[in-house]
Amino acid sequence: MDLTPQQKRALVEVYGQLPAWPDTTATLAALSEAGVRLAFLSNLGADMLLANMRSNGLDRWMDPPLSTDRVRAFKPSSGAYAMAPHHFGLPREEIGFVAFSGWDALGAKWFGFRTAWINRLGVTEETLTPHADAIASDLSAIAALRAP
Repeated sequence: MDLTPQQKRALVEVYGQLPAWPDTTATLAALSEAGVRLAFLSNLGADMLLANMRSNGLDRWMDPPLSTDRVRAFKPSSGAYAMAPHHFGLPREEIGFVAFSGWDALGAKWFGFRTAWINRLGVTEETLTPHADAIASDLSAIAALRAP
């Protein structure tokens, strides 16, 4: 799709202002207060993610976003997921990954993360395995990711 520079800027601006899902604020606040470090790991650009975090007030609970721009590899590349263990200084098995899309949950699971798929749109689960450790239509699935 060909977009003019003005259309590209407008699209990026819209992504930076999208509202968070209703359960996001309370969930992130509770996780942060429990000592869980949080960061987006996204194929979106860092500037766009930061703008959205700030517009929704999420930046007070989260580390700066991990954009795949850093590694020049989009998810589900293992190079993209590898940013998280490096950033947090943790082995992959100790990281809980929360995905909006089934393919992202699958890629994160392949990489070795404990994974929750937040299937807000009710789409059919991927037929490939392994499956996410938890699946829900809201952030309640995150509870299943806590280390045993």
